[in-house]
Amino acid sequence: MLEIRREQMAAFAGAMRRRFERRVAAHLHDLFPHMCKEMGDEAVRLSIRSGVQRAARYGVATEYDVVRSIELTYLLSPDFDVALPWAAAILNGRDTGSYTKTNELCRRAREEAKPASGYWPPDE
Repeated sequence: MLEIRREQMAAFAGAMRRRFERRVAAHLHDLFPHMCKEMGDEAVRLSIRSGVQRAARYGVATEYDVVRSIELTYLLSPDFDVALPWAAAILNGRDTGSYTKTNELCRRAREEAKPASGYWPPDE
């Protein structure tokens, strides 16, 4: 019988997290090249980690929805979840799932804000 130790699981999880961070960082560099260049690679990585933690607090769980919520931090504000009352209300909604929350956030962001980048995360 194959037995996987905790240390091995932690190593697998760490490798997956780093791969995710690299993919998202490349995505953000494509969408927001000037902002990412100004921030630097380490700050971009930290923003991704922070975005993942923030998404988890609100029950945003799928990779697609987590990435959309990270995009919104670049479009709106790093603390949009508390700085914008409409965003906080959506994220704190208990009866909605991850996909519904991020769709509603994107819809409302289009109504409430005008992005400097011209990019908006997809609705669906």
